[in-house]
Amino acid sequence: MAVEMGMDAHANEAANRAIRARLETFVQRAGLDEHYAAYPEVRPSLAQTAQALAEIDQDSLADQPELIEQAAREVVKAKPRADADDVLLWAASLRAHQWSSTPARKDRA
Repeated sequence: MAVEMGMDAHANEAANRAIRARLETFVQRAGLDEHYAAYPEVRPSLAQTAQALAEIDQDSLADQPELIEQAAREVVKAKPRADADDVLLWAASLRAHQWSSTPARKDRA
């Protein structure tokens, strides 16, 4: 498909690029894991990672770090291996619930 779309000249080239990208990701992750093993104090918390993701994505949750912190604490109770995306989804749910349960919103319903 990459060849048909003009992204690569040959199927072999497309396969090589895909394998190279996977290897680079693997090596970077392994290096980062090794660094965190040697210096565990520098590993960002789940909330910090979610905050950074919100800022990178220009998500409006980036302006609510306390909500992200709360979501990070709560989401791991339901999903112990939660990641930053899970935290942001949980935070968005918390925000929606807070928004919908305010007295002004109930009066309009």
